[in-house]
Amino acid sequence: MNQNTATESTLFSDIQVSFCSEAQWKPKQVYGPGMRLHYQLYVVLDGKGILQIGNEIYHLQTGDTVFILPGTRIYLEADEYTPWQLAWTAFSGEQSGGYLKKNVFSDSPVRDFSDSAAQLSQYILHLVNVFERENSRLMEITGALLQLLSFLIPPQKASIRRSEIKQYHLGRAKKYLEENYCYDIRIQDISHQLGIDRSYVYRLFMELEQKSPSDYLLDIRMEKACEMLKDEKNSVAEAAYTCGFADPESLTYHFKQRLKMTPEDYKWTQLKR
Repeated sequence: MNQNTATESTLFSDIQVSFCSEAQWKPKQVYGPGMRLHYQLYVVLDGKGILQIGNEIYHLQTGDTVFILPGTRIYLEADEYTPWQLAWTAFSGEQSGGYLKKNVFSDSPVRDFSDSAAQLSQYILHLVNVFERENSRLMEITGALLQLLSFLIPPQKASIRRSEIKQYHLGRAKKYLEENYCYDIRIQDISHQLGIDRSYVYRLFMELEQKSPSDYLLDIRMEKACEMLKDEKNSVAEAAYTCGFADPESLTYHFKQRLKMTPEDYKWTQLKR
């Protein structure tokens, strides 16, 4: 599969954040030489320092972002006079790491984002904050990393990625509704479950499905109710409560609105067939 056209679920479903941190280093403070097991992203928030990979030495400053492959031996040293403030994350995901290596860091493990250093800092620090918060959920942490990666992707590819990210989030939202339609679900429940803003959830459905989340949920409930009513053993009341309607009257109302008949008439019609 071509990585430029692969779906979001294919590219990013294997991502898992292993660690995040941020620190102000002391003058001449060093790390390494050492290796880590995961993909790593380092962002220089302020100050200077050097990175050594093999025989290559990179002089880093504010805005520089470093991508390190698993098992790569590196050496880091903060500047003697203006030691750097570094934020970094380690994550697994062969598909995602391969995409970054091919499309973002193909020429060098270091890219200069000094023109947008403030924005870059916001993304990486948000990821660190979410990761370190005690009550953070895995989806929130993953979402924060995806936001950072989306920012790093070159502009000509960003529109592709944004479209795929929308499809990714919509797919997760639809799956949640399809697995929980029997409950009293509200849009804030979808938002909470996925770790994304409720207004964004609403916009996703309106843009990509041309209907609201509540209408999409009603479609599922109506479809499930119709399936149940095809079986003579299932009553209208049972279909209503099983499929998430408040009561049989609510089911009857929606049947009349959508199918121009009552659930009883629908059941009789199906059994007659």
